Amino acid sequence: MQKIRILQPIGWCEGVKQAINNLNKIIKKHKNNIYLIGQLIHNKETMNYYIKKDIKILDGVDRLKLIKSIKNKDATIVFSAHGTSQNIIDYANQHFKHVYDLTCKYVKANYLLVNKLKSQGHSVTYYGNKNHPESIAMKSLGISFKPSKTSILINQTTIPLIKVKKIQQKYKCKWIPTTCLATKKIHQNILKLPIHSQLLVIGDKNSNNTKELIGLAKQHQLKVNCKFDESKVLYITSGTSVSKKQVHEAIKSL
Repeated sequence: MQKIRILQPIGWCEGVKQAINNLNKIIKKHKNNIYLIGQLIHNKETMNYYIKKDIKILDGVDRLKLIKSIKNKDATIVFSAHGTSQNIIDYANQHFKHVYDLTCKYVKANYLLVNKLKSQGHSVTYYGNKNHPESIAMKSLGISFKPSKTSILINQTTIPLIKVKKIQQKYKCKWIPTTCLATKKIHQNILKLPIHSQLLVIGDKNSNNTKELIGLAKQHQLKVNCKFDESKVLYITSGTSVSKKQVHEAIKSL
């Protein structure tokens, strides 16, 4: 039998837990006509659970357009954990009675940091996936995606620090690392593995977090999500949108 070692932490991160708990409270309070703008988290199984509860999920890059498509003004509007531009949240508050923003606290901390730096007269550059909701919301704050020597660099909360450091070294700019704590721990554990180790990354294919884990592992010369040698140790990690239950179910199916 193959020896398996799970890299901790696994399961939902703090931001995901909070978003799910809050959405469950909203469902209990409002019962129906609940519209989720964007996937709450990138986890197909979790989203299917909420679809069965008759939660209407509207997903797309243009969130303002999604909001405007809702004709029922008695609807309850819920914004996903990844972050949403403030002007879109403001629009929702003006047109709907019940609006909830479930943005992760680490993403919100990034918003506050950007506003603070800008108020102090600094130029801010952001490094992240341009099509990700977190990055789109950041762009609405009027910051650049093109680093320069005179700007302060911050990064998307799911990006490996080793990746951002290359950008910082290239442009010789000041950098404030803003990868969230749980993600940072997972990245550190991957980088501690001996090269050519076998690693199974469990996560949704649409999750930026999962994609970054796979990319980091390959960069570290690990054998990732391939045909594994059963005579060697198999290390297992997961994205922060994956529940502990899902991780253990995946291990049982090996």
